[in-house]
Amino acid sequence: MSEQVKPEVTVTRTYKNGQVLTLEESESLPGIVVKQYPANVPLAKLTQGTRLTKNLGNFESVQIYVEATFPTPLEEIEECHKALLAFVEQKLAEQVNVINLHRTGKK
Repeated sequence: MSEQVKPEVTVTRTYKNGQVLTLEESESLPGIVVKQYPANVPLAKLTQGTRLTKNLGNFESVQIYVEATFPTPLEEIEECHKALLAFVEQKLAEQVNVINLHRTGKK
């Protein structure tokens, strides 16, 4: 019996006023192929996260945290780590763009 592994992605935006917006999703991660593994293959659960605090002006700020978790075979940890790091950095940049668009009112 084989098992398909799926990534978990969490994006959290915490505003200085205490408002928290958390988005959790399972999606395909660019550069990482979702495979089916036999049940006897040991998998490591690899997690990569990154955080950024953005000044919004007027003494306001938002903290953005992006984390992705992906089960991977032990022999593929290094390759998966590089792909996860690239993914969370891309996702963080997307969140900064969303915040900038909301602040300027442009779509």
